[in-house]
Amino acid sequence: MHHIQSTHVAAILKLTAQQLEAVRTPPEIQKEYFEILALREKIKLATDQKKARRQLLARSLPRA
Repeated sequence: MHHIQSTHVAAILKLTAQQLEAVRTPPEIQKEYFEILALREKIKLATDQKKARRQLLARSLPRA
């Protein structure tokens, strides 16, 4: 490979690395995002349990 070609390739790689860094999500935002996902899952589980309890109670109550 000629010197000009390797310099060109190196410049492209550096630019690509800079572009990747520009779109990278900061660690603190990633942490908050995962905390939000965990809370959403807890809410979903609690809601599902509440629905299941309601259905169980509705089945066990005597029909009028």
